Amino acid sequence: MDVSNSTRREVENEIAASAHEANQVHGEAEAQRELAKAGVLAKDGLARVCDRIMKRLNEVGEMKRSDMPNFLGRDKHLKDDAAELLAARGEVELERYEAKDGSPTWRITLEGKD
Repeated sequence: MDVSNSTRREVENEIAASAHEANQVHGEAEAQRELAKAGVLAKDGLARVCDRIMKRLNEVGEMKRSDMPNFLGRDKHLKDDAAELLAARGEVELERYEAKDGSPTWRITLEGKD
């Protein structure tokens, strides 16, 4: 009986260890999928914001950073990244200055249209 109980405990421990390892692998794979999904969503969001900024700039000529949340809605958190990307690509100019409260801000214009 002691041998049987000991064998059963060993088998139960092995099963528990295997289940734990499988859960770890599954969790890591799920985390990788979530990271990849977040990356795709961020990339799509950034592209969408860049497009919206360019469209608006073609309509109004220039915008201040503070004007952007009004038309970006749920994507307003991407305004700085989008403006930097557009500037890096040479599509816009960013004029950096201090706001009245002393915080850094910027004005964005189409490249070559001061």
